Amino acid sequence: GVDLSTRDLSMKPGDDFQRYAAGKWLDTHEIPADKSQNGIGSELADRNQEQLRAIVMGAPADSQLGAFYRSYMDEARLEQLDDAPLKPELARIDAIKTRGEFTRYMASTFTGFGSTLFASGPLPDPANPGMTISGVYSNGMGMPDRDYYLDDKYKPQRGAYRAYIQRIFEMTGQADATATADKVLAFETGIARISWPQTDLRDIRKLNNPMTLEQLQAYAQQITWGEYLGEIGATSPRYIVGDNTAVQALAALYDRTPVETLKAWEKFKVANDASPYLSRRFVDSRFEYIKTLTGAKELRPRWRRGISEVDNRLGELLGKTYVERYFPARSKAMMEALVANLKKAAAARIRGNAWMGDATKQAALTKLAKMDVMVGYPDKFRDYSKLAMK
Repeated sequence: GVDLSTRDLSMKPGDDFQRYAAGKWLDTHEIPADKSQNGIGSELADRNQEQLRAIVMGAPADSQLGAFYRSYMDEARLEQLDDAPLKPELARIDAIKTRGEFTRYMASTFTGFGSTLFASGPLPDPANPGMTISGVYSNGMGMPDRDYYLDDKYKPQRGAYRAYIQRIFEMTGQADATATADKVLAFETGIARISWPQTDLRDIRKLNNPMTLEQLQAYAQQITWGEYLGEIGATSPRYIVGDNTAVQALAALYDRTPVETLKAWEKFKVANDASPYLSRRFVDSRFEYIKTLTGAKELRPRWRRGISEVDNRLGELLGKTYVERYFPARSKAMMEALVANLKKAAAARIRGNAWMGDATKQAALTKLAKMDVMVGYPDKFRDYSKLAMK
């Protein structure tokens, strides 16, 4: 039901509805130290993690769920290894001699740690939504968006990021960590200056820039696009080059940036991505920066991070047991009936709209009818039987 005790009845709903509906709750609840926000969703997530933990802890030690979780929780082993798992990848970057080799390395980061300056992914073709094509976008910033590099209100976060880059280099034995960190931040700041603001990145009309491979090659000549996109498996008859002017400018920036700077940037990216899975000094160093973005004061307990990793990596394997225990088929059937009734009510609202023309109503009804209902869990779970845990 609805908890009415959260209301602040001294507040008029028309003046501040949030205070009216939840003022007492806001006054009596604090944000936990390991969270950036609190609310009913956070409470449900915590309860859900406790349920997932019960499943994982009850799994045999040699099962996929049990082995994955126990490996993540083996902190003594992580302290023993320290940065050893990172060294082969950093050595691979050190061995890069040419810009072409670096471009190929960037492509390899799509299936591993590290970063690329040019992201790609599948999306519906705006000209033919029934078809999927590849998109191409600028990439490479470590902070949330360009404003964190350019706006003075983000100076504390920028300072924390700069300090974090230097710590990574110091922990991995990079020569002249201070100067190298400055070069990496300057490079990313250059990316920020040519990147689109968030308002433009939300404008689908500005993002719809179709090009053939030949047109993309002519538009941003400094990248061998056929080789790069082929390496990451993004072959397509056409590409949507989203933030096109940023992609073009970034290709030029890439071409004039010294290879040694690019390599230092990539080494930082690899170490940053690996940090949550390394020894405590890497984990803590990363959190020291991340907390300036989230506002969380403490790192989440390791068991919660471990359960999240199991859920992220083995989601449907864990989910299959979860629904059997906590979300039976009758619950799914009830939810599907509820959604079906919502669709019926929405259709009735559309038909009764005075401000819609007949053609618009019919288009809306057609769209509503085509909406898939996906509630709770899939009809067929993913098969993990060939996944070996070592």
